[in-house]
Amino acid sequence: KSIQVLPRAAYSNYAEWTSAYGLTGVEALPETQLHASVFGNLINYALAIDPRAGISPAQGRPLPHFAFNGQSLSGFRFLMPLNGRPDLRYTVEQNSSPGSGGWRVVAVKDGNAPWTGTWNVFQEPAKGDTRWTTVIPPPAIHRHGLMRLKVETR
Repeated sequence: KSIQVLPRAAYSNYAEWTSAYGLTGVEALPETQLHASVFGNLINYALAIDPRAGISPAQGRPLPHFAFNGQSLSGFRFLMPLNGRPDLRYTVEQNSSPGSGGWRVVAVKDGNAPWTGTWNVFQEPAKGDTRWTTVIPPPAIHRHGLMRLKVETR
C-alpha cells in the first residue's frame, strides 16, 4: 500500500481542488456532501477540509464556532487557508433578532484580498497552510443573536 499526502491549501481554483481529490461527476459538485464530511464540497474547499476523510483529529476544531471571554462573546472563529481561496468570497453575517430575516454583512473577504467590513478581523499566525480567523464584534454591539459564514464563488 502507498499513502498519498495532498496539500490542503495549494489549489488556485475549485476545479483543481476537485481534480486533486479525484472528485468527478456528481461527487465534484459544490453542494455534494461526501460520506466522511459534515459539509458540502464548497465549504470543504473554502475551509481546507479533506472531502474524502472529513475532519482529521490533527486539525483541532476547524468548524466555525463562537469564542467566549468569560460570559461574553469575543468573536466568531474558523480555520481557513492562509490567504483564502482566490475564486471565493467569504462573508460573515450577523442577525441580532433571530426570525426577523435581518442578516447584515459584518466582514467580507474577496479571494486573496484583505478582509473588509464593519467588524474587526484577527488572523493568527500561520499553522502550516492554514490560519485561525476570528471576526470580532465592536464593544458597543449587542452580542446576542446569530452569526454565519457564507461562502460563494466569485
